Amino acid sequence: AYKDELVAAGIAAIIVAPKKPNELPKGWVYSEGARIDYEQLGELIPDIHHRWAYISGPIPFVQFGKKQLRKLGARGAKTAYFAGY
Repeated sequence: AYKDELVAAGIAAIIVAPKKPNELPKGWVYSEGARIDYEQLGELIPDIHHRWAYISGPIPFVQFGKKQLRKLGARGAKTAYFAGY
C-alpha cells in the first residue's frame, strides 16, 4: 500500500507472502510464507539492533510481531493496525 513512498524514501522492505510478486524494488527481499519467520528475520537483518521496524496488519499479528522484534533487539517498532482480515 505504501510501496511508492517507501521506495522514494530509500527504505528497504522484506515482503512475506505465499506468492512472490512479479517485481520487487531494488534492495527489497521476498520471503515465502503466510507468516514471517522471526528467526529468519534476524538472519536477513544482522544489524537489527540498530534499526527501527514498521509492522502493520491485524491486531494479533502486529502484537506478536512487536514482541518478536523486541526479542531480536530492534530499537523499536512503529505499528499500524487494521481489522477485517
